[in-house]
Amino acid sequence: MAGIKPGVGAALSVALGVATGYVTNVITDRWSWSLAIALGVLVAAAAALAWWDRAHADTRPPRTIVRQTAQGGSEITGGTITARRGSDVTESAENGGTIRNSTIEAGEAAQVERKAEDSRIEDNRIITD
Repeated sequence: MAGIKPGVGAALSVALGVATGYVTNVITDRWSWSLAIALGVLVAAAAALAWWDRAHADTRPPRTIVRQTAQGGSEITGGTITARRGSDVTESAENGGTIRNSTIEAGEAAQVERKAEDSRIEDNRIITD
């Protein structure tokens, strides 16, 4: 099993917490070895779930993708693209299109597409949050 989905892990944590609280309440009312063992198992299961979830968490930052193409006598000059965590930016000029001195600032997880086809884009700015 490669991973537990976040919702499933949260639900299991809550269920283990409720069960641990219930057994703790019952064991304080009437002591028994079987309740003590059940409490130990629940606490160990909760600790193991927390450790496993942390050890298998995806800590990689989201993938950032930038595509820039000029085809068919087109040109892209003098511009800048700044893409942050998980952004997907595509800039293309086709069929004689031109993009000049234009800026794209893509915020976290933004999707931006700018295309000039048989046209011209100059001194243009795209900024996302």
